[in-house]
Amino acid sequence: MISVASITFVIAGFLVLASVVQPAAERLHLPYTVLLAILGVALGGVSSFLLYTPLTNVFDNIVRPLVDLPFNASIFLVVFLPLLLFHAALTIDLREIASDWAPILTLAIVAVFAAAAATGFSLSFAAGVPLTGALLLGAIVATTDPSAVVAIFHELGAPARLTRLLEGESLLNDAAAIVLFSILVGMLTEGARTDFAAALRCVSPRRFLAESFWVRLPGASSG
Repeated sequence: MISVASITFVIAGFLVLASVVQPAAERLHLPYTVLLAILGVALGGVSSFLLYTPLTNVFDNIVRPLVDLPFNASIFLVVFLPLLLFHAALTIDLREIASDWAPILTLAIVAVFAAAAATGFSLSFAAGVPLTGALLLGAIVATTDPSAVVAIFHELGAPARLTRLLEGESLLNDAAAIVLFSILVGMLTEGARTDFAAALRCVSPRRFLAESFWVRLPGASSG
């Protein structure tokens, strides 16, 4: 069992690392988010290797809190995701978003479903994974946090409308992915076959708006 002190120390260490990476990225002329992602992957890989390697167990007590950090998916969904969405919403001009509502909704809903379907069918065909499980993975990876991309856009001076479309899409795509994820999880737990007609009937505007509201409520409350 990892102690509260260890968890606090790990979180503090991550914050210190994030604060050190930014000036290092400027000195190396690299995007801050890219360097942060590289260090995160490297830290996770090295920690996992030191914990599970049979060569030594000297570092087990040091790296175990990093590998077995007790943050499950619910914490990220309820705590961290709404905060990211709330921060993005503060920096967006609603009048400009309203003028681009059609492409934003197309990217947030149609493109998310298309990406999930492409990933699911490709995985099912190539690896022989059951289609429902493959589509579930597709729903998970169909939406990504655009913070790194938006930061790079700002550094490169990308067109403002392109950045606005990406930020607007990021505020809505999570609701579409959660609806699709909930449907597929229900089908897996009930042992139902992949019935696309029934799934499409479940994706109602009312359910989409309800999921969108509950994803964003904690972020709004924290603000």
